[in-house]
Amino acid sequence: MVVNYKLCRRLFCFESSIPHLSKFQMNNDLINIDIDTWNNFIISEFERLHKLKIITFKNTNNINRFFKDIFYFYKSNISFHNHLHILDVFQLGCCLIQRNINKLYKLNEVDIFTYLITLILHDIGHIGLTNKDHIDKNICICKNDS
Repeated sequence: MVVNYKLCRRLFCFESSIPHLSKFQMNNDLINIDIDTWNNFIISEFERLHKLKIITFKNTNNINRFFKDIFYFYKSNISFHNHLHILDVFQLGCCLIQRNINKLYKLNEVDIFTYLITLILHDIGHIGLTNKDHIDKNICICKNDS
C-alpha cells in the first residue's frame, strides 16, 4: 500500500511544523533524519498543542533527553518502522487530536500526553520484518515453552 503523505497532511493537518521535513516524504530519504530534526519536530508538535491549550507543555532538558534517547531505539536503515514512520504517525496523531478535540472532552491532559508518547514508542525496537518474514525465516523474538 502506498500512502500519499501530501494528501494526508492536507486532509488531517494544517501545515508541517518543520517545512523542510516534507523533503523526506517526497524523496523517501529514510536515512537523513538526524537527531536534531527528530527532536525539533516532536517538540514543535507538543508546543503547538500547548498553544492550542490542549495540553500543558514545558520544554525542558529532561524531555529533550527523553525524546533523543528514543531516537536511538529506531533503526534508520530499514524501509519501514523507522524514524520517518514514527514522525508521520506522531504528526497524524497530533492532527487527529486537534481536529477532534471537541469530541475528546472526557480525556484529561494525562490521557492525551500518554497517547502522544505511545505514538512515539509504538514501534520501538522493531526490526522491520513482517509477521510472515518472522515465520518464513524462523525468527523468534520471545521464548516459546511449548
